[in-house]
Amino acid sequence: MSGLLFIRALYQIYTLTGLIDYEFVNKSFEDWFEKPRDQICGQAMSSVLGEDNYLVHKPYIEGALGGRTVNFEVSQSNGDKDSRDFRKTFIPHFSADRAVVGFFALEQDITAQRRTAQALQQAYEYMEKRVNARTHEISAINLQLRQEITERQQVEAHLIEAKKMADEANESKTRFLAAASHDLLQPMNAARLFATALRDQQLGDEAHQLVDSLGYSLENVEALISSLVDISKLEAGVVEAAPESFHIDDLLHKLAAEYRPQAQKIGLHLDYISSKAVIFSDSQLLARVLRNLLSNAIRYTPSGKLVLGCRRRVRGVEIQVWDTGIGIERSKLGEIFREFSRIDAARTRTDKGLGLGLAIVERLSRVLGHEVSVKSWPGKGSCFSLLVPFGQPLAPTIVNPIELDSVGLPLREARVLVVDNDHEICDGMKALLATWHCKVMTAQGLAQLNEEPELLEFQPQLMIADFHLDNDETGLQAIAAVHQRLQRDIPVILITADYTNELRQTAKSAGYVILNKPVKPLKLKMLMSNFLRESKAREAAGAPN
Repeated sequence: MSGLLFIRALYQIYTLTGLIDYEFVNKSFEDWFEKPRDQICGQAMSSVLGEDNYLVHKPYIEGALGGRTVNFEVSQSNGDKDSRDFRKTFIPHFSADRAVVGFFALEQDITAQRRTAQALQQAYEYMEKRVNARTHEISAINLQLRQEITERQQVEAHLIEAKKMADEANESKTRFLAAASHDLLQPMNAARLFATALRDQQLGDEAHQLVDSLGYSLENVEALISSLVDISKLEAGVVEAAPESFHIDDLLHKLAAEYRPQAQKIGLHLDYISSKAVIFSDSQLLARVLRNLLSNAIRYTPSGKLVLGCRRRVRGVEIQVWDTGIGIERSKLGEIFREFSRIDAARTRTDKGLGLGLAIVERLSRVLGHEVSVKSWPGKGSCFSLLVPFGQPLAPTIVNPIELDSVGLPLREARVLVVDNDHEICDGMKALLATWHCKVMTAQGLAQLNEEPELLEFQPQLMIADFHLDNDETGLQAIAAVHQRLQRDIPVILITADYTNELRQTAKSAGYVILNKPVKPLKLKMLMSNFLRESKAREAAGAPN
């Protein structure tokens, strides 16, 4: 049971205070120590690990509390359990005045990898010995040949078993990262939904200011968690590109509409220069790269403007993000794409990041096979560029301007079905959609969907479903169940932290739109408005949904 537990959950995540007391632990950490979170948090690290294990960790703890990121490998036991091997990273947590107030920890169980490597080495050494022995025993070649065949079969069996273990470990890692993304972001999603719903209420100025502060804090925590999960997925090699030809304007137009309000809120102007170019890339991964670049530009631009656009080059289209920010010294241009590297924390608008944004840009660009570059003028601004190959010619598309003031109009009295296994998410989504004047029905799994008599009476016009549900159920199964009960298809927004190509292709072929966590309320509102506007247009034209 212990072995299965560690195959299913390879990562433990926790934070400690400057006094080396546990502040937060995740589910994997609870399972490893077989204690609930409330019996661990607040306890000293030495009392939870045991004195012997703590002494092994002590030099690395001192390094983290000294302000350094520490990576190390260590063997660790827990009570009567077998000793396990871990690869650990301690990341110092700095306060606003750059004092170390604790550290974050990420642990990966590498026991399976080490045992696999040992099994492979032993298998190869064993085979080499047997081959040498056969050379010196030529007189008994016939008998030895039979023995060698048998032994080779055994070696092959060992190799097959070792490969199977490695494949299972890799699949488990992929499943864990998807589950970790879901579990880490789920409570944050609920809090964001409630905060956004509260912001839309009739409150006093002081209450509105408190709600805004809450929203900013939640956004910062979401950004930190998302960055850590993204960099972990990229390090694990579970992110793959699925490139196709598409109009660059389709993507850049949406990004400009998404980031323009953020820029305007802090006094910046965002210009967008449209293009008719067709490129060949993975639109979802490319969007993540550009979102990081736009967020970075906003963070490091105290005043002025940003420009998003592209230029045709011989080898493709060069997408550019310009800003009039603080700029980067030439000597630091080689450092900015490293993990936990920040340009100039003292001169940023906010100092809330871990310095992972550009590291994620560099890793994703590698996955996409696109060349990323930067030009900068200290005190004047910077330009980040991404060279993307041309795609096959496509029929021109018409991009309708997005009027942010009118995105809520189609939502009034809209009937929306929300499916999520977390009741807090259901409650938060219901509260948020109610502020948009929607009628909302919620369900937490297939059983409720199949048994709920009000579903047929409610007749939803739109469905919002989380991909990960309880009891190994998925949002795809929930969607199929709803369509079967209604005897018709309705528009679907699938919310997930799963970035696999398999899910994207499945959703795309079914006509569902994927919205990745953490969910941005404005983006959700725009998607819902577009869906319902198109649905009403089809109804007016007499076409089926």
